[in-house]
Amino acid sequence: MNKKLFFYGVLVRINNQYIVKFGQTHQLTQEDSTQYAVNETAGKFKAVLSSRDVIFCKDITERALSDQFSPQNHFAKYDDYARNFIKNNGLNTGYHTYNRRNDVGGGSREVHTYPVESITPETIKSNWILSINEFVTGSKKLAIYPPRTRQQEAIDKMVVCYKEGETNQNFLLGAIMRFGKNFTFLTFSKKVTKPGDNILVLTNKPGVFSSLEGDINNHVYFENFNFILLRDVKDLQNLKTDPNKINIIAVSKQLTDNRTRKISVRNFLKNIKFTTAMFDECHSGTDTEAFENLRSDLNIEFTVWTSGTSFKTVVSQGFTKENSYFYSYIEQQIDKRNGDLPDAVTLETLIPTIDNEFTSNPNFTNEEGFTLKKLFAVDDNNGQFINGGEVKDFLKDVLGKSTKKSKVSPYRKRGNLDHTIWLVPDSVAIVKAIGRMIENITDEYKVIIASGDETKDIQDVHNAIKLNKKTITLTIGRFVEGTTVPEWTGAFVMSDTESVEKYFQFIFRVTSNNEVVNKDIAYVFDFSLERTFQMIFEFARSQAENTDTNDIQEVIREWLDNNNVYRAGDGAQFKKVNIEEVLELINTGDYKSATLMKSTKQYITDPTSEIFQEFAGLGLKKKIKISTGFVTNNSNKGKNYNQSGGKERTKQEIDELKEGIANVAGAIASFPLIKYLEGLNTVEEIINKLDLDWFKDYTGMDKDLFNKLIQYKLIDTRFINLYL
Repeated sequence: MNKKLFFYGVLVRINNQYIVKFGQTHQLTQEDSTQYAVNETAGKFKAVLSSRDVIFCKDITERALSDQFSPQNHFAKYDDYARNFIKNNGLNTGYHTYNRRNDVGGGSREVHTYPVESITPETIKSNWILSINEFVTGSKKLAIYPPRTRQQEAIDKMVVCYKEGETNQNFLLGAIMRFGKNFTFLTFSKKVTKPGDNILVLTNKPGVFSSLEGDINNHVYFENFNFILLRDVKDLQNLKTDPNKINIIAVSKQLTDNRTRKISVRNFLKNIKFTTAMFDECHSGTDTEAFENLRSDLNIEFTVWTSGTSFKTVVSQGFTKENSYFYSYIEQQIDKRNGDLPDAVTLETLIPTIDNEFTSNPNFTNEEGFTLKKLFAVDDNNGQFINGGEVKDFLKDVLGKSTKKSKVSPYRKRGNLDHTIWLVPDSVAIVKAIGRMIENITDEYKVIIASGDETKDIQDVHNAIKLNKKTITLTIGRFVEGTTVPEWTGAFVMSDTESVEKYFQFIFRVTSNNEVVNKDIAYVFDFSLERTFQMIFEFARSQAENTDTNDIQEVIREWLDNNNVYRAGDGAQFKKVNIEEVLELINTGDYKSATLMKSTKQYITDPTSEIFQEFAGLGLKKKIKISTGFVTNNSNKGKNYNQSGGKERTKQEIDELKEGIANVAGAIASFPLIKYLEGLNTVEEIINKLDLDWFKDYTGMDKDLFNKLIQYKLIDTRFINLYL
């Protein structure tokens, strides 16, 4: 392994001066170079320093070679060569202090000083990074980092799919937040586009545009990119793309559906040929007729679908391992342990016990049992809690303000919860009522209502955090996706949500690293044991599907290894959850059967097939409702279009399809019970080994009839098997 040349800069404060030592070193790795920079600077100034004091440490070997400097003499004095360039770039890098050798000791060529009162450390860092970047790349942009290993893997895979042309025009990037999906997509697009080409970014979450624009404006890779946010363009008829640049056109789905601007926006998009497109957060709103109509109007050569929670996208959009790349929380934590992503935040989940005075209260229980929405119910007339006293007691427990030793209070179980976000039941009135009640209980927290007509801009959250020592942000969905608030350290799941996508989007909000305080761990507080275990199982099921493995238990074990989960025990202490507890709850309840009943879109491959009509009229008790749109596929070809035969369906035929699919779902929902009682572990084993009469007793239909679904590949048996 050959040594490389690194430039480094270290910032030190001594008395009334900021000092930057800028030098070079010839080392094998960046880690070695960083350590050299720390040791060299600490020795020169007799200071205690760490790697955090290093402003930059960049490999500039290629640039040095291109300037005819030789590794034979360790690129001697190449940093002096760079100084002559940098000192004339118009940025304040302390070059007016060449002759101050006696003030600080050591070679003054490498020492650059600033009076403390004249400049901030942030400005010093920015000026130096811009200067070094301009010297190396010719660009004054701040960011110069290359793709990480995992990002490069995704980029390479996209390029392969792109080159396949018509055989593979879609790609799924399923990666959790902080993977850098924008940067990955832009870097891929840079590889397959040329000046004058157009790139589309379409999303249901317009909050992502700020980070997208930041990547384009700050990174040297995108020097020749032209960012156009359609929301800010008032005259689309006269908008011209730049023929000398790569044009990034960003638009929200909301704008394409806007009553006043819909026609002009869609007409503009229709008339542009896009080389690449990114459908961001594609788990949200892309399975609707409106989205399909928009998509069919667009001229796109290659589409990258991105999602931080792609639990359903693989099946619904037909992606395979050849045209997809996945990076989950587990891979992130592995990278963290290996040193590839040292600033990644690790989750820790705690499941508080809700006191019996609430869970057994007849006001909050009926045949469906206790729910948080019942506890927080408000009067529609005045917006006040119906059971205000109980809610106050509960929130005092949560906030740690009650006199009893509550197992509910996260604030008593974990420290560093100055800034938290709470997901509460889906009601603006409930959000506002909880906010008022918290303020009534304590003035310790600034309460931010992120719902209804209040706090619509994430910048308002950032401002409130700057101005207040402690905050609580309340939401029913706003800021759950596409936002970054590094100060959030706790996610409180205080709703009854069953949405896997919403749940994981929410809890990952707190995994943004906070460089100021070096946040290593963030906390999730879920007030439902059953829901916590179900979400762990759903994560494992999705991970198993995405990675082509059948061992869900191993994935659950990996999740628990990387996200310690604790539940309230009999005493005051929480106890760590093990895999056996999760599996016992999932396998002994009706969760698997209930999920198979309501997940038909994920395992029925062609709901328009006439074969499903043969399953109607069986006299089975249907438990689910099938939508007309699902069985007519009208999102692609217009109302009641039969994809298989190209004919209009009658109402009777549509009703028969819906009834048939409902009956099939009911039969499949019995498979977990068959596995439990008969020991048959897969759909194939059930079909091949279960007696004909027993099969009919369990499912209510003939085995030969059901076998048609497998014969004609109308169901995805692998998906079903993951629930067995």
